[in-house]
Amino acid sequence: MAIGADGQNPPLLNMSESSGSDDEFDEIDVYSMDLYDRTAKVKDILAKIREHNTFVSFRNFAESGFALLKPGQIDAVLDVNVVDWDDFHTKVLESIVDHRGTNKTNASRNATAHMDACAKLKTSISRSNPPDFATTSEYSLAEWRSVVYTVACLFISELESSATRAVDDLSTKIDSILATPFEPLNDVHAEVLYYIAGAALEAAKRKIANKRTSVTLKHSLEMLLRQQSTSKKEAVAAGMPTRRVADREVVSLNYASNAFYDVVCKYESVYRAVLNDDSILMYGEGVLRSVSALLSRKDVGLQEILDESEVVEVSTFLLNYYTGLRGKDFVRKENAQVVRSGETHRARIGVKHEMAKERNEKKRASKEASEEESLDTMMRKQLVGLCRQYKLAVSGKKADLLGRIRNHMQKKKEEEEGRSDEVEADEEVVDAATETQSFEEMYGVEDWEQEGEEDYIHE
Repeated sequence: MAIGADGQNPPLLNMSESSGSDDEFDEIDVYSMDLYDRTAKVKDILAKIREHNTFVSFRNFAESGFALLKPGQIDAVLDVNVVDWDDFHTKVLESIVDHRGTNKTNASRNATAHMDACAKLKTSISRSNPPDFATTSEYSLAEWRSVVYTVACLFISELESSATRAVDDLSTKIDSILATPFEPLNDVHAEVLYYIAGAALEAAKRKIANKRTSVTLKHSLEMLLRQQSTSKKEAVAAGMPTRRVADREVVSLNYASNAFYDVVCKYESVYRAVLNDDSILMYGEGVLRSVSALLSRKDVGLQEILDESEVVEVSTFLLNYYTGLRGKDFVRKENAQVVRSGETHRARIGVKHEMAKERNEKKRASKEASEEESLDTMMRKQLVGLCRQYKLAVSGKKADLLGRIRNHMQKKKEEEEGRSDEVEADEEVVDAATETQSFEEMYGVEDWEQEGEEDYIHE
């Protein structure tokens, strides 16, 4: 289906030419819809090209009489009845969807493939859309094709720019939110946020204890803990909302300083205002990633409590932690109700992570089984090579070498499971804050929806 200037529905990929599961098709459809919502339509793009210096130069040259084409013939290039810009718009969007980067490994390769696809599209539209007037020579036809090709270049540039323009709008919106003083909805809301602040500090402790954590991040987090943790007595004296932390002292938490609590409140003010159905439609499913990236460059108060060299790493750690909490919460909320915009797709934030996690676990199990089988068939010389690779002793019989290698592989597996448990612990420590209370019970607000407020549900 072609996209027209009249705002038709966005195109979907030709499923007959694709391979994959229904879930993969759903993700492609959702991505395509989000992309269409964010990008400029054909009519708007052509209107901007008409004012572009390059197109104005073409027309001025035609008016001078030196060009082979007349001014009216130059104008015909922007006529959708002469040149099929609707189809061109559709195909460029489909190329973006087909070649979108899904990880660091394929991002560069797919970007190059998209540029190659666009080059072919520009050549194709210039050759497959002849002028609606009789050309007097092959030179005038060549000039027509040259103008169409140039306009196609401008068209793609404007289309791709419009896809990222929403992020600039989002940055401005976040600036406005941070400039507005934030107050929790009520005492219980404040207590939950203070609880999250303590949980974040506890997560920092676990990160420091992790052997894989870099030295610089450990140092930065140690400074955060040293400066922003406080005692229960000091927190109460400062008027901090400590009740939920005190009620659940069975869970290991820190009492956060007032300054660190303010940082968490600023994060919450942004996510509370931005993370909703309308934002997903406007900025796409990458809104969480966009918010996190933009917040890392904003002043949320970390500059006042840490040295400049520590701010970047601590900010990245905290945003990853808080974004994870907020993202999973939003997914659960979306999956529990019909999206008010009328769309039927489920929110994919967080879900993709779970799908990837499941796939990786299956691959790892398959790999481990394969390695176990291959070990038994190896010669002693091959086992010695593996021991050297793993930095193990190489003396002894074949059975001794096998035992060392299997012990090493088992320890490596346990370390990986430990890192997975660390992530799950982050969720469990915050779940304890609300495990016995529904949102209505927590806030004592029965007519929340009638008051037109967005509910605050947190893990």
